[in-house]
Parts: sequence; C-alpha cells; structure tokens
Amino acid sequence: MKQPQEIVSDTKELISSKVSPAVERINSFSEMILGTKVAQFSMDCYEKALQTASDVVDHFLPPNDNEKSQQNGFHYDSNVNEQKSARVGYLFHRSVYLVTVTSRRLIGLAQKRVDSAVSATDSVVNSARKSLVI
Repeated sequence: MKQPQEIVSDTKELISSKVSPAVERINSFSEMILGTKVAQFSMDCYEKALQTASDVVDHFLPPNDNEKSQQNGFHYDSNVNEQKSARVGYLFHRSVYLVTVTSRRLIGLAQKRVDSAVSATDSVVNSARKSLVI
C-alpha cells in the first residue's frame, strides 16, 4: 500500500505530464497568433489609442506635484526581440494604470470641489451668525 505522500507525488506527476504539453501548445499557438501582421497592427493601434487617451487625461486632469515626481514605470522597447505576449502584458498594465490614474485624479478633483463648497458654506454661515448677533 502506498503512503499518502507517494500518492500526492504520483498525482502531481501525472497531472504535470498531462497539463504541461497542453500549456506549451497553447503558448506556442498564442505566440504564433500574436506574431501575425494583423495582431501587430491591432496592438499598434491600441497603443496609439492608449497614448491619445493618456494625453487627453493629462490635459484635462493634469497630474499633481506628487504624481509628476513619480514615473509610471511603463516602457516597452519594440526593438527588443521578446515574446509577443510581453507586449500584450505591457498594454494590459498600461490600460489598468490609465484607468487608475484617471480615477485617482477625478476623485482628487471631486474632493477639492467638496472642500471648496464646505469652505464657502462655512463662510456664509459665519457671516449669517455675525449679522444676527448684532
């Protein structure tokens, strides 16, 4: 009779022997698809759209001083002969970053407006109190 550790080890080995070849085939097929001209053109268009969106966000919701001092860390060198999936990952992370930055800036702008409204309300209330105390 096998020990539980042996059963676990055998099970892991069996699963690995069945899954690994399938994963390798999927990765190979994905790289082949991502290497086509259509896929490259699509990624180029998407990257240009991301850059345009980023420029628009920077124009209408400019970064604050703290944000200006930080780099977003996104850089993709198209001359590097890497796997095509690396570019897909780069585009995905840049998209998420853009959504995050836009959300953060909108929340900051909304907070400034709320603070301004509270300050104006306090000023009006204080003026009303002064005029009633006479």
